[in-house]
Amino acid sequence: METHTVLSQLSNSKRLKSVCVKLLIKGSTVVGTTRKTYQLILGDEQGSIIQATFTKDLDDSFEIPMQEGGWYELQNFEVAYAFGVTRVTRNRHQINLSDSSIIFKIPPLSFCHYYRFQTFENIQRGLAHPKFSIGGLQHIKTMDGFSRILFEPDDVPEIQTFRMR
Repeated sequence: METHTVLSQLSNSKRLKSVCVKLLIKGSTVVGTTRKTYQLILGDEQGSIIQATFTKDLDDSFEIPMQEGGWYELQNFEVAYAFGVTRVTRNRHQINLSDSSIIFKIPPLSFCHYYRFQTFENIQRGLAHPKFSIGGLQHIKTMDGFSRILFEPDDVPEIQTFRMR
């Protein structure tokens, strides 16, 4: 396989060959009455994550050919700054896929879980940025006035350590 760019080195001023990523989360929203936008969260073998978008016409029967948990090589895409009040990743860029983007399924490159938990001390000191999420959360339950956050999967060492506190 030819060399590829890692997500931490993405820039909208560089000529890119390709990126190899794992699809962590895939979702879609309808924009207006004629467009459908796919929102993707991608991770690479170094543990970096980035948001990607792909917009299509609603009358097109296209479904993005990527499954959560699969590894893919992406070619022919644009890199843009991630503007907005909040971002879902720490990466200051986002990937914009288009009709001319090429997506290849590849074998897994690593088995990183992509969770980035802040220490309690960093949160208490105000060092944790409030606009960034800490990782994937499955859901939140409220029981008797207490909120409980359920983290998935259970086999991640950081989650087990967090639960022991």
